[in-house]
Amino acid sequence: SNIKDFSVAYNSITKIPLGMFHGWRKLRKLYLEFNHLPAIEGPLLKDNAPVMEYLDLHHNRLEVLSPDNIPNTIIIEHLLISGNLLNYIPEEVLRKIRLSNLNNFANPFKCPCLENIYKMLPKRGVTVDGQNYTAVISCRNPDVPVCGYSSDEPSATSICIESVDKEIGRAS
Repeated sequence: SNIKDFSVAYNSITKIPLGMFHGWRKLRKLYLEFNHLPAIEGPLLKDNAPVMEYLDLHHNRLEVLSPDNIPNTIIIEHLLISGNLLNYIPEEVLRKIRLSNLNNFANPFKCPCLENIYKMLPKRGVTVDGQNYTAVISCRNPDVPVCGYSSDEPSATSICIESVDKEIGRAS
């Protein structure tokens, strides 16, 4: 395919067919924002251009960003996942993802999980939510997006429990 920019934003899409964007070698910008995607099944991109300028998934209903969704072989300059129902980003994703900018505000993150993002990604030169964080950011900081604790997770814990907590998602 010769398509460089592709948008299906604002279409009430609830599912992306597996393999839909595989092999689009010239694809640089993929806009899937403002749909109703609860999840991405399997790899979203495979055999694509080595650098993706924009992967825009903001304002969907994503609860999980799986390690299978993002291949190791691609660099994403701007990953936009704001305004979903994400409580956490798996540590495996944080370790393997290669990107320049991450917009993840307005998700109901578990506090220790949000702190993991602020600890891990800036060390690798990633700008998170428009900031270059150099110090450890705490959820108790007024500049940090809303985050919460589940009733099963004591507020004093610093361990990110990688599970979807629908109660936190509803509270946002």
